[in-house]
This record gives sequence, structure tokens and C-alpha cells, in this order.
Amino acid sequence: MSCGFGGDPAGWEYLWYKDTQGAALPNTDSSRTDGSSYTISSAALSHSGEYWCRAARGRGPFYSEYSNSTVLNITAHPQAVVTMEIGWTEIFTSGSLSLRCEVLGISAEWNYTWYRDGEQIPLDHPGETLTVRSGNGSYQSEYKCRGIQSEHPTHSKISEGILLADEFYRAVENLVRMFVSVAVLIFLSIIVSDAFLRRMRRIKMCCGAPGEERDQTSHLNTS
Repeated sequence: MSCGFGGDPAGWEYLWYKDTQGAALPNTDSSRTDGSSYTISSAALSHSGEYWCRAARGRGPFYSEYSNSTVLNITAHPQAVVTMEIGWTEIFTSGSLSLRCEVLGISAEWNYTWYRDGEQIPLDHPGETLTVRSGNGSYQSEYKCRGIQSEHPTHSKISEGILLADEFYRAVENLVRMFVSVAVLIFLSIIVSDAFLRRMRRIKMCCGAPGEERDQTSHLNTS
């Protein structure tokens, strides 16, 4: 942003104010006054607001009137997220994996840029889905994506990386858990079935068959 007035600019110091015409803004790592300009080098949401400037000179000092205000609106870039579309049970049977990029909170149409291990992947028609085929260490790489709108232009933040090797490890862990759960269920069913059969044998040995006691009583009476 620039500040100026109709007089001779020599010998004037320019002061900038934000949201209130009180204390002048100090120079910081992200914003500073450079002559008649106020430069924001690392814009953040906190820089949004209403700005004024005025000029000062002399020991007094002597101030000019405040300028008309200008409003600065800074919006954060939306976040991109990359996910794996294939289910973990299909990892072991498929020769390729599909990754999907999504920009959160924005329903507009996006073009997408994909990165593998920090390097942009050259694609003829980059879309929201990236197919990663096995081989050449592709499953050991980290993948990221970013949404781009050419109309405005604007772009999203780069997504967090997804490591396909980690997804394989998770798939193996899930598979092991599934097999362990099935083995435990089978083991418990065998124990329960065996205990039930042993109990039934004891009952049969103690009490005999249902008609056996009546046959023995009849035999004693006839004797």
C-alpha cells in the first residue's frame, strides 16, 4: 500500500495505522514501512482490517491529516486432502492404487497438481484422481496434491503427504487382527463345544438314559 499527498515529499516520514487512528504500526518480520509504502511480506488473516496513513516531519512533529481508509481482506487458502480410494483388503490383489485429492469447504471446480516425494508429477490431464501402479518404488513414495483455480487465480494449501508403504503396513496389521480374531473365535468355540460334550457325558453316566430307571424298577417288582 502506498501513501502520498500533494506537497513536496522530501523530509516526510510516513506512518501507518490499522483499525484505529492511535498508535502507528511498528515494523515487524512480516510487515514494514518502506518510504511511503507499507509492505506485508507474509500475509496472514491477522493482517485483515482497515488501514490509514499520514505523514509527519520535524521534531514536533508536524502531522498531516489522516488519509482516507482502505480495507484489506485476507482469506486463507483452503486445505487440500489426499486419500486412498481402494479398500485395504484390495491392496494385496490389485496392481494399482487410486489416490483422490479434495479441497475442503470449497465446491468450485478445481484443477489438481500432484507431487511424488516433493517433485511435481508431469501429467497431461491432471485430475482429482491419481492412479499409482506398482513397480519402480512407487509404493514406497509419499504423495501430495494441491488444487488450482485458473479463473481467479488461486490455489489451495498443499495436502499432507500419504505414504503408501504405511498404508500397506496398516493393511497387514488389519489382516493379522482379522486372522487372530477368527482364530480366537474358533479356539473358543472348540473349548465350549468340548466342555459341553463332557458335561453331557457326565449327566448320562450319573443319571442314565430316561427309560433305564423305569425298566430297572419294573424288574425288581416282578422279582
